[in-house]
Amino acid sequence: MAEWKKVIVSGSQAELAGITGSTLTDDRLVFAQNGGALSTDGNLIYDGSVLDLTGLTAISGSVFSGSFVGDGSGLTNMVTTLDIDADSGGPSSVDLLTQTLDIAGTPNETVTSVSGQTITVGLTNDVTIGGNLTVTAGITASSLPAGVDNSVVILDSDGQLKTDEIDGRVWGSTLVDNGGVSLTANRVVLASDGDSLKDDAQLTFNTSTNVLTIDSSTFGTNVNIAGDLVVQGTASFQNTQNLEVADRFVLFASGSTTAGDGGIVVQQGTQDIGELFGFENTVTRWGFTSSFDASNSAFTPDAYVAAVVDIDGGQTDVARYQKNGNIKVDSGDIYIYA
Repeated sequence: MAEWKKVIVSGSQAELAGITGSTLTDDRLVFAQNGGALSTDGNLIYDGSVLDLTGLTAISGSVFSGSFVGDGSGLTNMVTTLDIDADSGGPSSVDLLTQTLDIAGTPNETVTSVSGQTITVGLTNDVTIGGNLTVTAGITASSLPAGVDNSVVILDSDGQLKTDEIDGRVWGSTLVDNGGVSLTANRVVLASDGDSLKDDAQLTFNTSTNVLTIDSSTFGTNVNIAGDLVVQGTASFQNTQNLEVADRFVLFASGSTTAGDGGIVVQQGTQDIGELFGFENTVTRWGFTSSFDASNSAFTPDAYVAAVVDIDGGQTDVARYQKNGNIKVDSGDIYIYA
């Protein structure tokens, strides 16, 4: 049946203890035990400004505002909403403990120090970082195209990051796929197949003198030379067609600084041996000889060519042409020099 209960409006701990199951402790929250007795607990402490929930194992559907003291161990189902905006008076440094930080504000949000396990940046506008960005773990960029194997991240002409494929051999020690054979310095590199390179000892290039050397090599097609062709050695021309020279005059003994013999040799059955039509320097006359060895530098004519001095045609009778056998035509008369 109903009965009267004693109500303590004010009094001492001893008076309050009369309706509790045990002695209450200062600064601890009071809660009802089974049976209606009041009690306190060392895990629920409030000093008038800070609520200490030390040892709390589960909170569901609760909202906290103000200060929270504790290491956060054992907390579950806790959602924390933070305004990380130092420019608007918000904090510039946040200890996230084991929680998730969701930054979903304006592009002016500034976080100078954040510690925790997971950070989700959900800004819908561009973010500009004025200083260095230091990452101590991996970066996952889900907005970049997936790319393919052997892709790298590059900066395109618009200043955007994108992926691009690169030859898989770049990850090794060399881009040259030559079957393990090393290339030699100053040799010209050739393609041995669709994706392999090699060099040849017959083709070298001197980077100091910019000279290309071709040794014992045969060209299977026409060779076009835009500049001068300088042969520092013996030149041999073999052709089944006639030699065609565009120049109206052909210079022999080019570069010589001394006078001497010279001419044209037509080979006759034996290599370098043939009929010579040449200029004999000691007598300043053109002449002929047979069985001439083209490796020689002088010759003795078997016969001379008779020169004609045409006085009537405006030529002058000079000592150079006053040689035996030469002919002079003067006023219709013909003279033979003897």
